[in-house]
Amino acid sequence: ERLEKVIGENVLGYRNHYLRFKIPETWKLLEKSGFKYDSTIGYNDLAGFRGGVPYPFYGFDPNADETFKVLEIPLNVMDGTLFEYMHLSADKAFELVKKLMDIVEKYHGVLTLNWHNDKFDDIYWKCYEELYIKILKEAKKRNAWLTNGIEIAEWWVNENLGD
Repeated sequence: ERLEKVIGENVLGYRNHYLRFKIPETWKLLEKSGFKYDSTIGYNDLAGFRGGVPYPFYGFDPNADETFKVLEIPLNVMDGTLFEYMHLSADKAFELVKKLMDIVEKYHGVLTLNWHNDKFDDIYWKCYEELYIKILKEAKKRNAWLTNGIEIAEWWVNENLGD
């Protein structure tokens, strides 16, 4: 509510710092707070599909035997994961991201990137910025839809109403 007052618009999406998430409690809190989507489910130390699929999904509460209304748009690639946890070179990181893009393209899924704004510093973090630009150029070359979380959530809801 405080952030919404400052920016003058609704905050509809969420990602927890350090990917802290407790199932099903976090989804329950997000739903109660009116969030439309979350993008926390991902690995700190690996790139890939922690949810098991390259698609958004709705979390399930086994205690209440019901599905949450907050769409989970899983986090697939985080800047620090590639360089700090996996210790990849920029070239190896790019090859890995291209393999993930291949999977997403094959199954018509979603690939999410989390690039921290402090990594756009060409003195200390030049390789981060260069890799980010290279990934975006590759996505554009593949005719990918480059967008944000709320647009994905709205598209997903509209496309899957009949399912």
